[in-house]
Amino acid sequence: MEEKDTELHYLQMLISFYVDHEDKSIARLLVRISEGLERMKACA
Repeated sequence: MEEKDTELHYLQMLISFYVDHEDKSIARLLVRISEGLERMKACA
C-alpha cells in the first residue's frame, strides 16, 4: 500500500469509529467525508 493509501485508510478507520458517536450531526459529516475519500481513491 502506498503511503497516501495508508493515510486514507487510517482516516477512514477513525471516521468509522466516531460515526458510532451519539452526536448525529457530527456522524453525518464524517460519513460524507468518508464517502468523499472513497470517490477520491476511485479517481486516483
